[in-house]
Amino acid sequence: MGELGDFSIQLMGRHNISNALAVIAAAIELNVPLNELRTHLEDFQGTARRMQVMGEYRGAILIDDYAHHPTEVKATLAAAVEKYPRKNIIVVFQPHTFTRTRALLKDFATSFNQADELIVLDIYGSAREKHGGVHSKDLLKQIRRQTTDGRRQNIKYIPTVAEVADYLKCEIGSNDVVVFMGAGDVYLVGNKLLDL
Repeated sequence: MGELGDFSIQLMGRHNISNALAVIAAAIELNVPLNELRTHLEDFQGTARRMQVMGEYRGAILIDDYAHHPTEVKATLAAAVEKYPRKNIIVVFQPHTFTRTRALLKDFATSFNQADELIVLDIYGSAREKHGGVHSKDLLKQIRRQTTDGRRQNIKYIPTVAEVADYLKCEIGSNDVVVFMGAGDVYLVGNKLLDL
């Protein structure tokens, strides 16, 4: 097969480029017309809760992402930094399940290195576990221990959606990108800001 021509996507991040390349390879195998595929890839807006731009508040760009595993967190942050290299990246993270948080505590602790500011909410439990053996404050302690690159990161524990919205409404502006991360209801912070 010769030159395929140019393809473009609207989505942020190298992981989305890899996904698009996999789609192109599958389309070639299935004999899907590449011109048709090219149009669909260019038009594809992405899926809900995956680097979904929610809107702006006081000039700050608000993004919702379902990342709740260290690998996803790193990929999402890398995409945000690449897309907005001159912006202050603020992550509002809501850990999802006590079991996952406890098991991956050290991995989570190194996942947020590219964020300029990190706000951690209380852990969002699942239907089968409402509490258990770890707290969001444990994650913050671990992050502070493992920051080794000399970077000064602003890290905060703010337990609830309402309290985070109250904090952000006066703190963010046009130089900020706020990424709400987690599989729980962290996106409600963005909704509250957009409703102001």
